[in-house]
Amino acid sequence: MHPEDIKAEVRKSGVTLTALALAAGLSESACRNALRKKSGRADEAIAAQIKKPLDAIWPSRYANEPTRHVRDHNSDASETAHRLSSEAR
Repeated sequence: MHPEDIKAEVRKSGVTLTALALAAGLSESACRNALRKKSGRADEAIAAQIKKPLDAIWPSRYANEPTRHVRDHNSDASETAHRLSSEAR
């Protein structure tokens, strides 16, 4: 996916890349940086938030690896990000 499409998907889910990173326990720039280069935990947080597999978002990064499922700790990050987006309304 194009980085702008990823950003749009995250925003449509109700959070920003910064809020998603912080909810996942990462630095505030981690998810933004993941748009440009591979970043395991940030990549996984984004994938969990937009509910897509890593290889569908970044085929060049993950196509040669076995399908990776998002680790359970990211569901907590997604729930936190969802809570953040709900509070913002």
